[in-house]
Amino acid sequence: MYQGDIIDPHHHLWDLSTGWYSWLTTERPKEMVFGDPALLARDYLPPDYRADMAGVDPVKTVHIQASGNRDDPVAETRWLAALNKEYGMAALSAAPNMAVKISDLCAYDHDWTVASFRPIILDTIEWFGVARCMFASDLPVVALHGGADKIYAAFKEIVTAFSADEQRALFHDNAAKFYRLD
Repeated sequence: MYQGDIIDPHHHLWDLSTGWYSWLTTERPKEMVFGDPALLARDYLPPDYRADMAGVDPVKTVHIQASGNRDDPVAETRWLAALNKEYGMAALSAAPNMAVKISDLCAYDHDWTVASFRPIILDTIEWFGVARCMFASDLPVVALHGGADKIYAAFKEIVTAFSADEQRALFHDNAAKFYRLD
């Protein structure tokens, strides 16, 4: 029987008061691919997830978007960033073996700007430190909403005040270290 670490690579969090989850509230169908969503029609926040996973005790998790908010597709991402300050990312960054890849932020922010990316990128670097962050393209997906040139130009502009060594770590050295590309 497996006794090692577990990563949960797909889970959701939601706060129904945001109005983003019509499929759980106002437009809830009686039946979906996975069954009747009525039992899901309640807030589901980090403490709920932790309680449900207490017996599993994952070492890492990946949140998957659950909102269908077409008017503001990045709203759920901003909400998660606020949650992360309280529950998630900062706590994960305390583990010295954790690193983070920053890529394709425009997947949920199709009308992105350098200004909309700046707080996400700088907060992530603040939590994990330069030595545990790296920039990535996520091509070809990123081409849908920006392209590699535009994304990397944004990365470069956001960290322009960083030292040359810090910038090299973010764009090159950390990926070489974590993926053993030396």
